[in-house]
Amino acid sequence: MTKYREALSLIVEELKKLSNETERVGILHSVGRVLSLDIISDIYLPPFNTSEKDGICISYNPQITEWDLVGEITAGNYSDITISSNQTISVMTGAKIPESADTVIPFEDLNVIEDEVYLKEGAKVKSGQNLILRGSIIKQNEKAINKNTFIKNQDIALAAACGADMIEVFCKRKIAILSTGDELVDIYKTPANAQIRLTNNSTVLSLIKSIGANGINLGIVRDNPELIRKSLEDAFDSEADIVIISGGTSNGKHDFVKKVFYEMGVEIKFNCVKIKPGAPTIFGTYLTKSGTKLLFGFPGNPISTFLCFLIFIREAFSMAQLCQPPSRIDAVLKNKIRKKGNNRTFLLGRIIYNRKIKQYCVFPTHTWFSQNIDALSKSNCIIEISAGKMNLKKGDTVNCIHF
Repeated sequence: MTKYREALSLIVEELKKLSNETERVGILHSVGRVLSLDIISDIYLPPFNTSEKDGICISYNPQITEWDLVGEITAGNYSDITISSNQTISVMTGAKIPESADTVIPFEDLNVIEDEVYLKEGAKVKSGQNLILRGSIIKQNEKAINKNTFIKNQDIALAAACGADMIEVFCKRKIAILSTGDELVDIYKTPANAQIRLTNNSTVLSLIKSIGANGINLGIVRDNPELIRKSLEDAFDSEADIVIISGGTSNGKHDFVKKVFYEMGVEIKFNCVKIKPGAPTIFGTYLTKSGTKLLFGFPGNPISTFLCFLIFIREAFSMAQLCQPPSRIDAVLKNKIRKKGNNRTFLLGRIIYNRKIKQYCVFPTHTWFSQNIDALSKSNCIIEISAGKMNLKKGDTVNCIHF
């Protein structure tokens, strides 16, 4: 059995080896993408000395507390006025400040009577206050946002200020999902007899989208080794970088996936992980004419497939800087947990912030009934319990992975 962290390291190592093609996208389409080139500012930011507040600008002299008002400058409307130490100009926030001024005093510290301005009693003035100097944020031709940055909404203002209307990013990874099972029917069909609707493909496709990749739905394949092989060959011939097959990874009589992997020449990196659920997870690589493909085999039950995608693929993407890292939160356990076995365990839970005690609390929603998708729907986190810990009691602190 491979330990979880070792398995994750193997995935990240292979993920980083995949070829990285790039493309240019408009700034409004860059959120959720990964920069393939640094963003360099084409100008100084700010491009001129500017006021941080509404007020007056002066040439600082600690002996002077009253000034003659000789003009006004608003944002976007600059007047090149030269002032002496006993003269001043009213300025608005963001206004360009003339070179003869070096300090801004906010209006709340002033009394203004027609064209005369007086410093209020008790108000303090320091040289250079409320003045943002040209280039104090970013210099011209300076790096503003680093290559390999996962672009977030809060990065857009800086990118736009640097003139980056088109942004160079890595192409989205393409991930294909295939499910195996004689009992499966498409979601638009009504199940008959011993059939159930296929939910894993829809779940995985939504998760693929959430990590900024493109999903490919390869549908259902029956529990037949030849059909599984043919479906995998088709998957490897597709444009997918990564192929996931859900179901058939255990060692049961009708579990053929591992056998087919070996027969096809897949280089298996691991085929059993010391975790619960998800122990029979398989990971390997397959060399095709177009390059190496990564291949995952996940257990077919819905909760295991969901958890395996998050703890293996999303986590690996995060470690390889291909997606936003998941939020990890320490929370107080509200119900005891009886852990089965000594494996690292991942359980579904629902985390909330308790304002009364000013702490995060988590309620386990997981049941060992793997088809309980109702519990999955009520969850918003994974409770991670390390291999060394056994039963946990109410009030213990646990680490939770938010989703």
